[in-house]
This record gives sequence, C-alpha cells and structure tokens, in this order.
Amino acid sequence: MSKKRERIAVDNPDKIAKLLQKAARDSYRLDKVLYEPLNVAIASSFNVVKALEDEVKTIDKAIERNIKGINPTEYQSLISIPRVGPILASGIFCI
Repeated sequence: MSKKRERIAVDNPDKIAKLLQKAARDSYRLDKVLYEPLNVAIASSFNVVKALEDEVKTIDKAIERNIKGINPTEYQSLISIPRVGPILASGIFCI
C-alpha cells in the first residue's frame, strides 16, 4: 500500500503563527508571560518547516539535473507520461 506524501506550503509563517496563537489564546487561558515564548516557538517551528521545504526543492532539482545528463532521451520519454515527474523518473532509472 502506497501513501501519498502531501506537502504543505508555508508562504507566510508569521501570519500562520499569529492565527495559531489566536486559536491558542481563545482555547486556553494562558498566563501573559507565556505569550511571547509561545509566539517565538511557533514562529521558529514554521521557519524550520520552510527551510526544510527549500532543502527538498534543492535536492529535487539536483536529482533532475543528474538524471537529465545520464539519459536525456529516456528522461524526456518518461516525464511525458502523466503523473511521472523528475523524481519518479529517476527512481525508475535506478531499478
């Protein structure tokens, strides 16, 4: 059984952090001294997610460049198939 990996784009981590902070404030009565650490922790978490997404994009591009250089004709044939992208095509070449 195959699970489809879903990516969540984090375009504006500060906005999302503020929405989560509001939800937390509305849900729980926090002491006021906890607001700033909560804000920092949530914003930091979203920054980490964004950095990891950027790293995945960089690695995906490197894989694509390498597979294009090894078998350009076969690569073009594979990615012409619907739902076959650079990463899946490179996986097929490895088999």
